[in-house]
Amino acid sequence: MQELHSSTHQRRMIAEINAAYTPALIVMDGVEAFISGGPDVGERASPEVILAGTDRIAMDAVGVALLRYFGCQTEAGKGKIFEQEQIARAVSWTWG
Repeated sequence: MQELHSSTHQRRMIAEINAAYTPALIVMDGVEAFISGGPDVGERASPEVILAGTDRIAMDAVGVALLRYFGCQTEAGKGKIFEQEQIARAVSWTWG
């Protein structure tokens, strides 16, 4: 995990790892979230939501939108949601 979290290619790697399987259901815990720092230290927000769906890309996009709504100060808070590196990579794998 240290190699993944310290890599400059982290977001692309996550998208590629997810190409290996297709979940029947995705559950996202949005009770608390880091809006700065992370993955274990930083400013937290409390959206107090649990999301469920079957589309990984849509779940990620909604997750980014929620982070932004609560004042995200990280890379996820910049630019268009579907131009986020991880989401854009996942879209390119899904829709070619």
